[in-house]
Amino acid sequence: MEHLDYEVLPAGPVRRMRLEIEAMRMAFGDLYAHNSAPATMRMSVSDLLDMQRLTALANTIETSAASPRARVALTSSGTVYLCAADKEGRIVSYIQSNYRGFGSGLVVPGTGIALQNRGAGFTLQPGHANEAAGGKLSSHTILPGFLFKDETPVMAFGVMGAKMQSQGHVQMVIHSVVEGFNRKRAVKSS
Repeated sequence: MEHLDYEVLPAGPVRRMRLEIEAMRMAFGDLYAHNSAPATMRMSVSDLLDMQRLTALANTIETSAASPRARVALTSSGTVYLCAADKEGRIVSYIQSNYRGFGSGLVVPGTGIALQNRGAGFTLQPGHANEAAGGKLSSHTILPGFLFKDETPVMAFGVMGAKMQSQGHVQMVIHSVVEGFNRKRAVKSS
């Protein structure tokens, strides 16, 4: 986002949101192509976030029309997000997800605890950086967040929606910090 003309555009949902969407399309492209357990990634996080690379990617964004991209099939999920704060300023940001329906469908005997199935985050494509293999951690989007200003907590936030969560976090921060929306409007705009 910092490589786009986002802040020079007049505030408003359509033009700025379009840039958010295009930036997220690129981010999801990197996610699906490169994200894996750190030891098996073929492109490091620092290389993915290299300023020259990001500038070059930003320069490919078409500003007058949406870029054609393959659609990603959405699946149902079972995620719950909760945040709370008390009068002393303590805040909690909590997210729980069994992932895709009822998780793995397995319950730990005598506990009622359903096991998740985040192994579904792997790919079976041979040679892919995120190919399923022993000892690897799968990609997941459990993102309970906090927003701080000068080391003081401002808000707890989170969204539900599988891989949409990182996009939702970016939108919440942009709408809260850059746009200056109150919390209710920031949530509705995200």
